[in-house]
Amino acid sequence: MIMEENSKQNIEGLSKGQRCKLIREQAGLNQSEFGFVVGASKNAVSDWETEKFEPSEAHWKIIQAVPELQKRSDEGLQLAFLKILPLCPACRKIVEDYIQGLFNILRKKLTRNNK
Repeated sequence: MIMEENSKQNIEGLSKGQRCKLIREQAGLNQSEFGFVVGASKNAVSDWETEKFEPSEAHWKIIQAVPELQKRSDEGLQLAFLKILPLCPACRKIVEDYIQGLFNILRKKLTRNNK
């Protein structure tokens, strides 16, 4: 518990770009994969990490949610994402397809890391 609190304090002292890179690296994703996960290009991720630009508020919310989303099951992932980004019913199918693609990338990455 104390270790988690110290870790949170250390993270809070980092810039958004540094936090973005830390979250991506802890997720075990390259910039392209992370970009797909958060709905941005590889170049955007690079720009954030080098602090050329800051992520938009929408991207920042998703970036901060990545560690929690990785812990969840397929169904939990979908529910968590929809809770973070409430959407109109017309957008639900698009988001569900996106989430399934995201989950497939994370599953492949975990499978690769476990070999």
